Amino acid sequence: MKITIVIDAPHYIGGMRYIERFIKILSLTDQDIDLNIVYVNCKTPLNISVPKKEFFFKIPSILYRLDRLMARFLGISFFSIFLLKYIKNGNVFFSDIFLPKFLKKHYNVKVVHWFPDFQVYDLEHLFPKNKVISRKLYILLQLRTCDYLLTQSKTDLERMKILYPAYKNKIVKWSFAEPKFDVPEIDTIKIKEFNLPRGGFLMYPHQGWAHKNHLLLINTLQSFPNERLVLTGRLSDPRNDKYSKDLQDAISKSKIEIINLGLVGSEELNLLMKNAKAILNFSSYEGWSSCVEEGIMFGTPLILSDLPIHREQFGDASFIDISTEESAKKTFAKALSEIEGFKGYSHSQRVANSVKDLNDILVTL
Repeated sequence: MKITIVIDAPHYIGGMRYIERFIKILSLTDQDIDLNIVYVNCKTPLNISVPKKEFFFKIPSILYRLDRLMARFLGISFFSIFLLKYIKNGNVFFSDIFLPKFLKKHYNVKVVHWFPDFQVYDLEHLFPKNKVISRKLYILLQLRTCDYLLTQSKTDLERMKILYPAYKNKIVKWSFAEPKFDVPEIDTIKIKEFNLPRGGFLMYPHQGWAHKNHLLLINTLQSFPNERLVLTGRLSDPRNDKYSKDLQDAISKSKIEIINLGLVGSEELNLLMKNAKAILNFSSYEGWSSCVEEGIMFGTPLILSDLPIHREQFGDASFIDISTEESAKKTFAKALSEIEGFKGYSHSQRVANSVKDLNDILVTL
């Protein structure tokens, strides 16, 4: 089975990690996979050890963005036509491949798009009006031109079917899991100029989007003076300059120790998450959280905001009420007491379920 993945947003770190997990799970299915990866304006390929063929293209970004914008109204992407010789006689996952039915049929192409979350609906206030319109048009374009649209949870699956009943037969669910790999337990992690003791820090591995609630986290932790917080990722929200500034101010004025490591490599991030006291997620919105799957696999305690999607993803975590700062402090204290004597989570069945669900989708293509 030929599968092509087109990667055109290398800056989207969460999306890149999602694709890496997809490839790992794909390699565990029953299918004989001929994997092709097409990189658009990407300098660095995925660091994943599976048999694959890779192709690199550089396109003026203004032309590429214009083509994607026009596709929202025309229903066809000219760049997709250019890629036909690479994607023909196979299945394309995740990419902005927008083709009319007759071309897909002629070149024997099946397209599986990915729907990450409902941000543009639930967090509409965080987007400029033109972005809201553009993103909603994009979702409709995905549904019109795909064979399947992957959602990540039962919650999103049912909601998509209600919002777009005409396309309900195209909408399927695939929840990723993190296949097991070994990361050592280290007494002291030496990273940049810091020495971090195992179990001596709380880990917050999230980009600085406003809905990730870094400010709420930092304000909450001021009541826990013995804790140390480690942050990774870009700590800014390009949609909200004020929030980005307020976040930097909160870090600089914090009474507890906050170590802002910025962007780190995947090996460093894995070490930090494996050896943390707990992995936190105070987010007010999630699709299917990467850090949750990683925490389960690493066997690191998870303390999560009490969202329906977090409950669906992993009900065995410790949960915090983020509705107010006071409720967050109270429930965070309870969560810290719950992780004392932590023994790890059950992991293998999650991977088996993820492999089965993906295999079931592949056999219908």
